[in-house]
Amino acid sequence: MRNVLSIVFILGIVLFAVSCNSGWDFTIINAPSHLFCGEEFHFRVACQGSCPFPLFWSARYGTITQDGWYRAPDFPCTEVVEVIGRGIRRLASFPVLMPGGPATPQGIAEVLPAFRVLFAPPSCVSDFRVPFRFAVRGSFLVVLNGKTLMEDRYHKEREVVLELPLEEGENVLCVVLEGREVFQSNILCDRTPPVIFLSRALWVPEGVWVFGTADEEVTVEGVKGKSNTWEVLVPWEGEQRVVWRDRAGNRREEIFAAERDLSLEVVGPSRVKKGETADFRIRCTFRGIPLEETRVVCGGKEEVLSLGEGVVSVTFPEEGKISVSFALGNKTFEFPVEVYVLPVA
Repeated sequence: MRNVLSIVFILGIVLFAVSCNSGWDFTIINAPSHLFCGEEFHFRVACQGSCPFPLFWSARYGTITQDGWYRAPDFPCTEVVEVIGRGIRRLASFPVLMPGGPATPQGIAEVLPAFRVLFAPPSCVSDFRVPFRFAVRGSFLVVLNGKTLMEDRYHKEREVVLELPLEEGENVLCVVLEGREVFQSNILCDRTPPVIFLSRALWVPEGVWVFGTADEEVTVEGVKGKSNTWEVLVPWEGEQRVVWRDRAGNRREEIFAAERDLSLEVVGPSRVKKGETADFRIRCTFRGIPLEETRVVCGGKEEVLSLGEGVVSVTFPEEGKISVSFALGNKTFEFPVEVYVLPVA
């Protein structure tokens, strides 16, 4: 019997709470179009339903009592008054103006929240700390990667300068003004220099044309380049300096020199019988890349190796120790050969 009475009592409480919430609502019925600094105002609400609940008042800039008596702040702003009751939330927003002046559209516009970017970081940077500068009027939040970087409730218009602590990779920056997002930017922090690849080397009378690519879009200083491709003429004498920069500003530098970067390999016999013709296999490369259309001079005769390698035939009419010369650009390779004669039987 006691259990039955307990259940009936609990059900009665639940039904009473449901009946109180059912159809209950309220509204602010006298929100002002504007107020002046220091002015007082009494907010009133109209309730709908048979069981009103306590109301809780708050103001963003001014002060307000729990029975709705409000006093405006001593500075112009856009005020937001909030009242909450039983999970229901109502807002009243209005401008607070300087006393003594008319409530003109221009005067109201001068106290409305405002945001203006003065300098924003580019979408791709190479530094962990970058500046961010903006002008703002109203309370705001600066959020970087989901963390509040700065919060300010002062309403007067001012200029804000921040240094953003970025993380490697993608960063999300946003500014929230008076509860509304007014700015968002995605910033990629990339500190890795571009990777450069050599794809082709071509012999020309002036030197070696070198062609290549990069692993991302780059700008190239002093030579031909577009998007992620580039080409440079390396003279036979001296050096050619090339600088690549990616979107973030990361820099890679290479110095090409024919004297250092060219390689001439010769493979052939070390002993040859007098009067015979011997074949020498030649391979020419530039930093490991086959040097196309190579011109190799041997014995005063020019040989063309279209793919950077081939066979050159040399005849040995005299006996003795001979040095066979192979010339490529400003490089000369000496290959020693012993020419012998078979003894007479």
